[in-house]
Amino acid sequence: MTDPSHSSEFDRQRTAWHECGHGLSHLLLRGRSPELVSIRPGQAYRGVTLGTGGDPWQGTFEPQRLSILQPADLRRVLEQRIVVSLAGDVGADLGALPRSGYRPITADEQDAETTARALNQLSPRHRELLAAAESASDVESDDEAAIAWSFVLSGSQDESIAHLSWLRHVTRRLLSAHIDGLSRLVPRLLEVEVLDGATFSHIARKGRCGCHRWPTTPSLP
Repeated sequence: MTDPSHSSEFDRQRTAWHECGHGLSHLLLRGRSPELVSIRPGQAYRGVTLGTGGDPWQGTFEPQRLSILQPADLRRVLEQRIVVSLAGDVGADLGALPRSGYRPITADEQDAETTARALNQLSPRHRELLAAAESASDVESDDEAAIAWSFVLSGSQDESIAHLSWLRHVTRRLLSAHIDGLSRLVPRLLEVEVLDGATFSHIARKGRCGCHRWPTTPSLP
């Protein structure tokens, strides 16, 4: 028997959970949908989530200060970026947990799916964004992005390690609290392979998947 970790279907499902983790955390933390979520393989990846533009912040970054003392807006923006980067692997791990299968779809969700199908017609701009992403020969890994942003914010290796450890815990709590949203998104993404932001948001918000308040003054472990 082929090891499921090496089978294309296993990889495809794990990629769907991974990209939905990125997309859902983006929606929850930034209050708006990602541009696109795709499990169509590109040159340098198995799937991709294209986010929207970054949020502005006030105040000045001072590298000699501890992360907890950085301007609140800056800390919030960078920690959101880190959590969105970490959410891919966390989503994939949640999807790999023993499960009894997806619960039966309700009438309301069937209606939402019908509407989502109608919405899921990529605009010319989205087609261009996806084509550009798929043709890229080199991309930064999620871990590289998270480590880089954490180090920028923390300024020291020891603090960065503690900071990332805490944010991984926060990411798991965030996605676990919205597992119903992930469980709706994944089978739809597996079916159509590419979801634009409007469709992704429509499916995610059908149910208890609301916006999550981000803590502004966390305590490091």
